[in-house]
Parts: sequence; C-alpha cells; structure tokens
Amino acid sequence: MIVVGLGAILDIDTDDCNSPVQKSTDEEVNVSEEFHLSLSSPVPNEDVQWSRAEAEDADAEEDSLYFSNRQKINRFMTIDSDEDDIQMSLEAGEVAGICVGQSQNLDNIRKYDKQAACFFCDKLLHGKLKRHLQKIHSNEPEVAKLLALSSTEDSRKGFVELANRGNFKHNASVLSAKEGSLIVRRRPSNQTHKSDEYLPCQYCLGLFLKRDLWRHVGKCPFKTSSAALSNNTKNRSTVTAASRMLLEGATVSDQVIVSQPFQNDILDRMRFDRLTRRARNDIIIMKYGSSLYHRHGRQRVHDISQQMRQLARLLLEVRFEGEEADHQVTLERCLSGRHFDRVVEATERLCEREIDNDSGRPLFQKPSLGLKLGITLGNCADIKKGMAIRMGDKVMENEADAFLTLHKSDWKKISSASLASIKRRGYNNPDILPLTSDLVKLKEYQEKSLTTLTEMLKKDPTYSVWRQLLDIVYSRVVIFNKRRGGETSRLHLNAFLKRPKWQEVANDVLVKSLKPLEQKLLKR
Repeated sequence: MIVVGLGAILDIDTDDCNSPVQKSTDEEVNVSEEFHLSLSSPVPNEDVQWSRAEAEDADAEEDSLYFSNRQKINRFMTIDSDEDDIQMSLEAGEVAGICVGQSQNLDNIRKYDKQAACFFCDKLLHGKLKRHLQKIHSNEPEVAKLLALSSTEDSRKGFVELANRGNFKHNASVLSAKEGSLIVRRRPSNQTHKSDEYLPCQYCLGLFLKRDLWRHVGKCPFKTSSAALSNNTKNRSTVTAASRMLLEGATVSDQVIVSQPFQNDILDRMRFDRLTRRARNDIIIMKYGSSLYHRHGRQRVHDISQQMRQLARLLLEVRFEGEEADHQVTLERCLSGRHFDRVVEATERLCEREIDNDSGRPLFQKPSLGLKLGITLGNCADIKKGMAIRMGDKVMENEADAFLTLHKSDWKKISSASLASIKRRGYNNPDILPLTSDLVKLKEYQEKSLTTLTEMLKKDPTYSVWRQLLDIVYSRVVIFNKRRGGETSRLHLNAFLKRPKWQEVANDVLVKSLKPLEQKLLKR
C-alpha cells in the first residue's frame, strides 16, 4: 500500500467540488469515530424551516457528493490490487452469510467509515446520523424530545442511545436473515471472530465480544442506578445469560415458529392438559423453551418442559380484577411494573406461604419453586425486552425494564423466604451413615443379581429383565463413584467403552507415588 499525506488528500478535489461539500469532508476526517454523533452539525436555526421533501432531497444530494469524494480520496490513498477489489466488494454489500464490519485503517491513518443504522428508516449511514435524525425524523417524538433539551450532555447521550437502538435493530435483522454485516462497537482489523461470538449489552445494546462483555457492563454509562448496586454485573455467567436472552427475543420473529426437533422432543412429549395448552398459546413461554432447547438440546428435554409448565401454572394463578380480568392472562402482559405485585402474590400462593409459629417468619412449603421462578421470570423479561426493541415498541420496552428493576430489588422477599425454608428443613435432620454390614449386604446382593440377570437376559431377552439389570448396574455405578445420580445418568456408553487405558499412558513417576489401593484401581 502507498499512502499519501493527509494534507495532500484534502486538497485533491478542491476544484471538483464546492465549498459546502468540502466542509463536510473536512468534518468527516476530523471527527472522532466514537463521538461523531454529538459533534456533528448543530440544531438548525429556528428561522430556517425545513419540509420533509426538501430535507430528503438535500440529504440525498449531500450523501451522493460525500460518497463521490470518498471514492476519489480512496483512489489516491491506495494502489489497486486484487485484495483491495475484494475488500471494496465486501464494503459495497456483497457478503456471503453473516460477517462483521471491519476497520479499514491504513498505516496509523484512521478512516472514518463506520456505518450507523437509523432506527426509524433502517438506512445505513457513514456518519452524520445526528444530522440525518434532525432533518428527516425531527417529527418523531424521541427526536423532538431530544431537540428540546437544554442540556448538551443529555442531548448527546440521547442521540447515542438512538444510534445504539438503530444498530441493535439492524443486527437483529441480520441475524434473523442470516445474511449481512454486523455493526459492532469495536471493529476488528480482520475476520478473526465469528458472528456468534458477539452478544449485546443489556443496557446500551452495543455488540461486544462475549469474553469482553462483562468488563463493559461493569462500566456501561447507560446502566441504571439499581443495576449498578447489584453484584450480578460482576458475574460473567449472569451477564452472558441476560444478553443471550435479550438477543433471543430480538432475533426470533414475532410469531412463534418452532423447529421440528423442538416440536418432536418437547411439545409432542408433554402431557396434554390445560398447562400444556396455556404454554403452547403463550409467545414468551414458547420463545423461552425454544431458546433453552437451542442451547441444551435433547439432553435436558424434561427440565425444559417442566420450566414451561411452571410458567403456565403461574399464569393460571395470576388473578386480575375489574376490566383487566376480561382479558386473557399472558406472560407478556404480566411482565410489567404495574403487574409485578400480582406475580409475586401468585408465586407465594404456588409456594404455599405460611408463617412460622415460633419465629413469626414467613416460610414456604415449596421453597425451590420460588427460586426457580425467580430465575425464569428474569430471563423471560429479557426476552420481552428484546422483542420490544425488535418491533420498536418503546412502551413494551419500558414495561420490561420496569419489571427487571423491581425483580432485582423486590424479589428478595421470595428468595429469602425460600432459602430460610430450605435451611430450616436441615435442622434436626442428621445424616444417617450406613453401617459396614449393610454395605456388605448391598454389595453381595448387587453382584449376585448382576450374574443372575445377565444369564437370564442371554437366554430370554425381555424388557423386564433388561430393566432390572439396568437398575442394578446404575445403582452399582452410583455407589462406586459416590457422586450425584444425575451425573451417572448422563454418562454415555461410548465414554465407557472408549476410555483410555491408564496403565499404558500413565507416567511411571506418578504411578509410583500412588497408594497400593490406587495402583490396583489403575489396573482395572
């Protein structure tokens, strides 16, 4: 690459363009990429009246002149090559699948070509987004409210928020269509990361790498005061889960379209009753179950169906009064600030709240249900927020934000009572250790049953014999590992058959350091 000096570049087209266009080019080169929204042209004078048609013509003419000058500058900055032609074709929109917008800086010379999507008209602009909003969309309530602000800092922050919402809406459309270019906060110099490695911030909606998201969330300027006091932003798994739920709600279409595997493994295997019917007719529950199945697959189909049925049971327990009682209760309707207390009351009825006679503290008969519903409702609220951003519904987005704010502060009345109930059950319940004679009897019974059932299965292969042999083998493995039973149930047969032969690959020094019993177990 041959790079020309910046001063020479600016003087190339002085004869070919008039002064207003040249001024626009100078602004584009000097404005920083991060804050060019706030430093663009100021609010037009009140004496100058812009009509929408005149503003669109002026903006289109200015954009055409701007891109023509940009192409002339790029022609003098680099020497043509096949690699450059490929890059120019990618910039022009000839993309195969989903790609990430790349930085085109050359030899420490910054190139201000980062795109920004308009939230209202979905138009992709190379900078000057604030000017575009002022001229074309000044009649929109959000833009008019920002233009009426007297504080420059509040106005700047509001325009940055509008830009982030437009970029998030564009990114959600790209991910849904599986074609296009993502607008990320920090553009890479090359395609080193895939599109599925990026997640949005739940506060500013900017797209970041998953490994860097938690660091940004800790200092995000759009984070609310209640969220700043919470410790959830310091937990990487919590931050990633909330962002993934937000993206799931935005990328999936408004009408639930379930995949065939989800239909076969989850919906068709659920017990068909009023809970299943309510879960199938609720869009938030279906989106939540689909997102869980997309992450865990067939390994946890029973857990997914149970969580969906728990949400349906909660909907049947929520009670409205007056005119609101005439409408059907949906989870999207319940996930709002004004209905938060009704959700809490319904959860307490499901958990069977009671008052302890000795201490006077509220306890639950089903404490684990309150903890599970607390996590599930937070994820569903993130899905609702993603749907609202996708549709551009500000009211729906505010409802989800209000529910999340109350959930972080007031759900403690449920979680604290649940944890106290679980802890109270552990009182005066000592762990009964088995006697050695009982363990010997169990071992002898298992070995005898294994031999007998194996011979019976070889002679007469029936399901009842195979089922008894399965239970004996399962209990034998659980006792041998001294672990949870769920870990053994998820163990595949290939993992046992293709296990490594430790006596052949083990280090001699390591083998000598083992105890005699451990060395004997190593040879098995």
